[in-house]
Formats: sequence, C-alpha cells, structure tokens
Amino acid sequence: MTPEQWKKLQELFEEVTQKPPQERETALQRVAEAVPDPSLVEELRRLIEHSEPDPEFLRPIQGLGAETLRPGDVIAGRFEIVRLISRGGMGAVFEAVDRKLGEPVAIKVIAPEYARDRKLLERFLREVQIARRVSHPNICRIHDLGEHAGAPYLTMELLEGETLATRLEHGPVPLEEWENLARQLFDGLAAAHAAGIVHRDLKPSNLMLAGPRLVILDFGLARPVLNQEDRGLTHSGMLVGTLDWMAPEQLMGEHDERSDVYSAALILVRMLKQKPWENSGGGLVNALRRATSDTDFRKFLPPGVPARWRSVLQRCLEREPARRPANARTVLDLVARPRNMAAVSVSRFVQGRAPRISAAIAFFLALIFVGFRYLRHPGFQTGSLIMVAAANNATGETRFDGITSALRADLAQSSDLNVWDNQRLGEALRLMRSDRASRPDAKKWREIALREHATFLVFSTLSPLGDGYALEVRAEEIGSAPEPVESWDRTLHATGPNALFDAVHEVARWIRSTAGENAVDLSAYNRAPQDITTSSWEALQLFDEAQGLSAAGSDTEAIPVLERALQLDPEFAMARMRLGDILNAQYRSEEGFANWRQAVDLARRQHLSEHERLSIESRYALEIRDFRNAEPVLREWVSKFPNDPLAPRLLASALLGQGHSDEAVAIAQSAQNRFGPTVFGTSILIRALASQNRVAEIEPQIQALERLSAHSLALMFRGMLAAMQEDYDSAARAFRELAASPSAAVASRGVGLLAISEADRGALDVARTILRDGITKDRAAGQEGLASQKAVALAFLEGQAGNKVSARALAEQAVSIGGASPQVILGSATVLARNGDAAGAARLAKRFPSIAGPKFDVARLRMDGEIAAARGDYRKAVGLLERAAQQDRAYDPRQYLARALDLAGDRDRARLDYQRIADTPWLIWDLVEEEWPGTRFFAKQHLKK
Repeated sequence: MTPEQWKKLQELFEEVTQKPPQERETALQRVAEAVPDPSLVEELRRLIEHSEPDPEFLRPIQGLGAETLRPGDVIAGRFEIVRLISRGGMGAVFEAVDRKLGEPVAIKVIAPEYARDRKLLERFLREVQIARRVSHPNICRIHDLGEHAGAPYLTMELLEGETLATRLEHGPVPLEEWENLARQLFDGLAAAHAAGIVHRDLKPSNLMLAGPRLVILDFGLARPVLNQEDRGLTHSGMLVGTLDWMAPEQLMGEHDERSDVYSAALILVRMLKQKPWENSGGGLVNALRRATSDTDFRKFLPPGVPARWRSVLQRCLEREPARRPANARTVLDLVARPRNMAAVSVSRFVQGRAPRISAAIAFFLALIFVGFRYLRHPGFQTGSLIMVAAANNATGETRFDGITSALRADLAQSSDLNVWDNQRLGEALRLMRSDRASRPDAKKWREIALREHATFLVFSTLSPLGDGYALEVRAEEIGSAPEPVESWDRTLHATGPNALFDAVHEVARWIRSTAGENAVDLSAYNRAPQDITTSSWEALQLFDEAQGLSAAGSDTEAIPVLERALQLDPEFAMARMRLGDILNAQYRSEEGFANWRQAVDLARRQHLSEHERLSIESRYALEIRDFRNAEPVLREWVSKFPNDPLAPRLLASALLGQGHSDEAVAIAQSAQNRFGPTVFGTSILIRALASQNRVAEIEPQIQALERLSAHSLALMFRGMLAAMQEDYDSAARAFRELAASPSAAVASRGVGLLAISEADRGALDVARTILRDGITKDRAAGQEGLASQKAVALAFLEGQAGNKVSARALAEQAVSIGGASPQVILGSATVLARNGDAAGAARLAKRFPSIAGPKFDVARLRMDGEIAAARGDYRKAVGLLERAAQQDRAYDPRQYLARALDLAGDRDRARLDYQRIADTPWLIWDLVEEEWPGTRFFAKQHLKK
C-alpha cells in the first residue's frame, strides 16, 4: 500500500468511526460507492470490524474462565490458585503454588479463541518450545503449557513488582533509571532475536519492573505469527500487535525483529514524556498517523538524554523498516560505540558558556582541542600494535632472561598501545616455515612484525657495566616492507637488579611517549613493572621460559616451570592464569580452575594493565562458559585494543556460546580478513559456519589450516565434516590417519573421534572395540586423563547394550584412573544413575569440585536430575534438567533433557528435542569430546519407535 493510500485510508477511517455504530454500515456503503479502489474499501472494512472488541472474544471458557476460578481451586491436579493477578485480552493470570515442587508460579488461563482453534493452539505449542529455549534475566521464563477441562493454560516464572504501564501512571521515569531500563529492554530483546523469536506485541503492560530488573512478558505468545496463508491484517479476529505501540508495517500484517525495535523505542520515548500520547482518534488513528507521516520523536526527549540514545532512538523509529537497526543487538552496539569525548567536552563548553559563538568557531575550537589530545607520531594511531622482540641478555645472568616480559607488561598498561602477544611467536614462525623453537634474529623479527601488522618493533640488549647494567633499546617504525621507516635509540644505566626495574619502567615511558601517547594517560597508567608482574627476576625468567615452551608447542614441559615461578612469587597473576590455562587443556581441571580463580582474584586486587585485566577476566569467563558476562568484557577489549587479533576471535566464541551465530561468523570472518588466518581464528570460524550448516564454506577453511601447517587439526575437522554429512568411510580414513600420529595426545584424540564416528553410523560393537584398545594405549603412554574419558564413553555404550554391570564398573574405573576431572565425574555419575546405581551416582556427585560458573552449575544440575530420574521422580528430574538446559550453551544438544521428558511421559517435547539432535549433526560434532558416542544415532532410533 502506497503512502497516498495510507493517508486516504486514515481519512476514511476517521470519517466512518465518528459515526454511531448503528450508522457505520451506511457510511461504509457510501464510501464504497465514492472510492474507486476496492482494495482500499476492503481494508477499511476490516479495520472498522476490528476497531471494537468482539463480544465473543471476551466470553469466558466454561469451567475454567477467569470468572469461575477462585483461590483454592486446583488446575490439572497440581497448581493451586492463590489469587488473581490480572486480566487481559488473552486471558487471566493467577498466582498459584506448584504442589509437586512446592514453588510459586504464575499461571495464565488462555482466552477462548485459543481453546476453540486447535490449529492455533498447536502453533502456540510450537512457539512455547522455542520460547522456552531462551534463558535471559530480562525475559520471563515460560515453564510449561498444559490443558485442564479441555482448556489451555500456561505456567511461568512468578514476578513480584508492577508493570511499566502502572509505573507510568505516576509520571515519567527519571533519566538515570531510564537508561538502565532501556539497556535491559534491548538486552532481553537481543537474546530473543538471536534465537529467532519476535515478540510482536511489546507494550508497557508487557514489561514488568521487578525491583531494578525489567522483565519482558508474553514472549512468543502475545500474538500468532502470520504465514503465507493468512490474508490482510487479521487472523482469528485479532490484529497482530497492539495499536498504540505497533510498528507501521504491522498494519499490513508484516513483522520481524525491526518491528520489535520500533515498539521498544516508542515505549522508551513514552517513558520520558510528562503526558501520555494524544488519543483523540483512537489507537488505530495514531498508528495510521505514524505509518503515513514522519515524526521527530526527539522533540519528546528531555535535554538530559545522552546524544547517542537520541540518534539511535530516531533510527529505531524510522517509518521504513529498512532504515532501522536490524535487531536489538545492533541497537546496543550503536549505543555502545565510543565517541570522541574531546569533541563532546568542547561542545558542552560552547553550549554552556559561549552560546553566541558561531558554528565555525566552535568547530575550530574542537579541532584545536582534539589536535592537542591526539598530537602523535605520524605513524601512530590509537590501538597501534607494538611488538617486543626477545631481549638479548648479555650479562650471563639467566635471571634477567625475563626482562622481555617485564617490558611487555609495562607497555601493556597503555590503553592506546596494543602489545603483541608473544604466545603467537610459535605460530608466526610456523607460517614462515621456521623452527618454532628457534630464536629469531633482527631480520626475522622485522618480517614477523610486517606479517602481524605491527606498527612498532622494540629491540633491547642488557649488558654488564661496571657494578651495574646498561639497557640499550631501539624502537623501530615498521612500514610496508620489513625494514624500519624510522628508528629511535635510548640507553639507560642501572646500579643493580632493583634499579633495573626502574630502567625498564623508564624505557616503557619513553617508548609510549615516542609513539605519541599524551602525558595525561602516561601519568594515569604508570605503575612499575614489578607491581604489575612480580618483584622476582627469577620468577620472571621462569615465566618467560614457560612462554617460550608453550609457543613451541611444549605445554606439558611448561607446567613445572610455571609452578617453580609461583613458588618464588605466589602472587604472580599472569603466571597463575597461564598455568590454569595449560592445566585445563591437559584435563587437570580442578588444579587448573584453582589457579584461574587465584589469577582473577589477584587481577582484582592488583593494578594490572588494562590489557591484562581484560584478558584475564574475559578468558576466565569463557573457561567457565559464562558467555553472557564474557561478551561485554570482550567488546571492551576489542574497542580499546582494536589491533589485537585475539580479542575478536574470543568474542566470536562467546557469541557462538550464546547462539548468536550470525554475528559470530561475521566477526570471525572479519578477523581473518583483517589479521590473516590463524589456527585458532580458523577453528572458531569453522565452528561458527557449522552452526549455520554452511557446509560448503567449511572446506576452504580446512585448507587454510593445512596452509598454516596445522595438519592434525585439519584432519580432525575434515573427518568431522564428513561425519556430519554421513560420509562415514571418509570420516574413518581421516580419523585413522590422525590416530597414527607420532604425538600420543593427537593419536589418542584420533582414536576417540573414530569411535564416535562409528557409533554415529550405528556400528556400536566396532566403537566399543576401538575404545577398549584406546584406553589400553592411553594408559601405556601415560595419558590417564584421555583414558578416563574413553572409559566413560565405553561405559555409556555398555549401558546402551544392556550390560549394566560392565557399565557401572567402567564408570568407577574412569574416576579412579583419570584424576576425577569434573567432566569425568559428570559422565561417570550419569552412567551409574542410568544403570540403576543412584546411590553410587550420588556418592560421585559429592566429589564434584565446588567451582562456581555456568559450566559447573549445569553439571551439578545434570547429575541431580539423573539421580532423580534413577529414583523414579521424573517430574523433579525434568525440572532440574530444564534448569540445566536454560544455563547450558545455546548449541548444546541437551540429550539429557530429551531423555527425562520421555521418561516423564512428555513425548511431544521429547520428540522435538530428539528431532533437533537428528537434524543438526554439528551439535554433536562441535562438542565431540563432551557428548556420548552415538548421540545422533540413538536420537534417530528413538524417533523410529
């Protein structure tokens, strides 16, 4: 419909609705005779019909209507009504007590047309399944949908508070509170949009204020989704949305994420108005007015609203959906974009103190101010990458080998400079076809700097000088060739080891100043290197040695070196983090996380560099799978250190963990294009592409791994890709080649993957034989952790084959040989519970480490749920495992929940989960080392029953 048609429709609607109801049909007939466009007349007729509520719509359901339910009534033999909370067009909401779980819930009794329209009810059931997968603090959690006396009801999280609509009756929301609520609103919407859910009916009465928390109600249930068979603006007698808050396109029966963005922005504008909207012509008239004419909504915003919110809200409220932000996540990104604070400061000065200064003069002042702030070396820009080459220690004292780490840590205090991570040295040398354990000379360092897009390269030499030391430093600017464009030299003297720390600090200040960092920032972030690392040169030397071993691929050898460093200085935060990282990779999770937690505590107590703080906080959050809290820290890291190639890749991983696969692919691909392929970055991109089933784009990335000399990893992904496509013979060839690796760890992984592939195709006996042989080889090679994982997998398959005694014995064996890692305890407890030993499972569950974080919370809930199921309490099991699923990774297959639902008799929901597993093989292969062998095969078997 054209804007001219909309305008004409609005005029006709106002003309007809001004007539008394009994005269409207006559008025419509006159319009039909006078207007030559029959589609316009038909649309007008539909709008008139639905501008007044249908009396049938408000009729209560016999036996279960809002009029008949009273406190003390029990629905479905389980939910005892406590009180009526509210009534609305969709039905009535009551507070109730779940007699089985002893917990309060909200229960919504669905309105009549939903009960009478079976197809609509089935559609809602599907939407509930989708909505229940979204777990977010700003979205009301939906528990279940059921029937009582032939009528549907819905149970939800019970919230204490008031709706935003009630809150607005008392006046506008204060600005400070408003911005907090605005972020929460878009944060909740972003989680839903990432899961493919559009609300369609956002309005103040659907937003609950539970203390400081904003919660979106009725997600996925507010109105039905129109499909290609629907016609016009109506469906089952209802408009899709609430007129006062709907986006213009919703009048035409269209809606997507951008419609929610519009409605949310409209609500936020209303929250700041002294008076409600004018409603002289009714909600539809206002909706038509917004659809046919542009409105500058910024005039409704008070002066104190931040400028970034003003411009973003105006974009959200564009009439044309194409001109709005694509979704709620985009809105948050736009609001979070850093602004030039110098220009803002000048602007405020001009506005507040010199209102008559011309725009040209104001602009000139801003340029001067910004010029002073960013008067730098021509080659420097904020976020420029600086590389610190390994120092040449000519003193003969090995304790000073750690001087490179001291200088790097001191430089990393700068939020303007971006210090290259020396852990990338091994990969950089491999790309250059050089020995990873070799020591690069100056020429090779310059080539590495060019390949890594570094702006500055720092060389240093420490020499003896009388009773002290001389520290000679050269800083080079790298251009488009591996030769310096310009260089600067400085020599400092130190009278002893302690004074050498002062010399390093002075060198770092000089480099930062030479690069162009201003005096204000230099003073603000200027702690001595011994304060942000360690005061022990010996500990620093050991840390540097461990970093070199890790970069050369010798993580196992790096562990005792780091442990010796921490014996010298237990509060060395960076050494704690690195040790925790390596231990976790070696399946020594309890020790690993103990070191990680200490590193985080030390990072909070000490004044580490901004780069180290962001690195430790975000990477620990990823380790415990706290993806939601990792994301803002990683976005800050990306913003402050734009040339760091690791930060965007970690951000892509965090987004993938939350189910934001579109953005994960975009960010991972952007990092590849900007910084060049790396092994880690390519692996993240492959996982993100697999999550979207973009199979054709994965093979080129596997070839990129081959070019990066990561042959084993390429083989692994190639085998996984083949298994995902059910080409099991090709998968077996790749995994057998991997199993023949001279590296015991790589070979063990190949054996494990081969067993999972065979189980996936249904060759369960073959898989069991492979696992038995693998356990023997792992133990012979001293790979106890890997052996324990295979023992858990074999125990599961034995249980599936009906060999319960063997399954239980293998589960106990797994715990005894593998050091009882959290993953092994979870797997073994699950096997024991599923094979009739609830007491044994409970005993193992008590051994689970008391580590906080979603990864471990999910594991504890899973064990408790499996134990409850083993004891026959299926409803409790479902409740516990639903909570686990809410906190689990967005891409986890959740076989545990499907099984519990099936045991509890909820076959429809179980079937949906099993179908998801069967249809999306990447769910299994992305988590191949944590999932049961044959998960997809068993899901298919279940669906055939």
